[in-house]
Amino acid sequence: MKLEFAFTVALIASMDVANAQCKLHTKTDDFDGSVTSWTDQVRIASDGMPGILKGPGYVECSFKIFVNLVSAKGKVVLAITERSKLCDCATTALLLKFADGKVLTKESPRSGQSKTISAWETEQYSYFVLTKDELALLASQKIVKFRLKASGCSEHPVIEDEMSKRDAEKIQESANCILQLKN
Repeated sequence: MKLEFAFTVALIASMDVANAQCKLHTKTDDFDGSVTSWTDQVRIASDGMPGILKGPGYVECSFKIFVNLVSAKGKVVLAITERSKLCDCATTALLLKFADGKVLTKESPRSGQSKTISAWETEQYSYFVLTKDELALLASQKIVKFRLKASGCSEHPVIEDEMSKRDAEKIQESANCILQLKN
């Protein structure tokens, strides 16, 4: 009897630890009761230097790219946020290379909203719908490299870089958390 109780406590404690690692944000729709869950953003790329650091009158496009996962109404999406200054880039494709050599290619994202932050800075949102297999791949393998294609961005039409170990782990953990919701 004592052993059964100890096992139950240990099981509940381990479930709490697993849930504590899943830092999901949630919102329930007031009208239909559907729940939307999303992960924190992970910055995967940034480039460009403020013109003031390069000299008077110098203007250069600069950007920051963030990704996160969103689960809503039975779908999971990989959301991309592009924060750019002095350029108007739009994601057209995202390629993720995994440690085992597999490559996940997502093209033709759905366009989200665009937000003006200041006279020279904008934020654009786009997303790719993921299949259950693609989500499982994100959850089971570490991303080692990414390539982002951006039309309309003459200075940076292709952004390609190694994925930092820390960012790869965050994305993998996020995918695991969203996968737990789906099961």
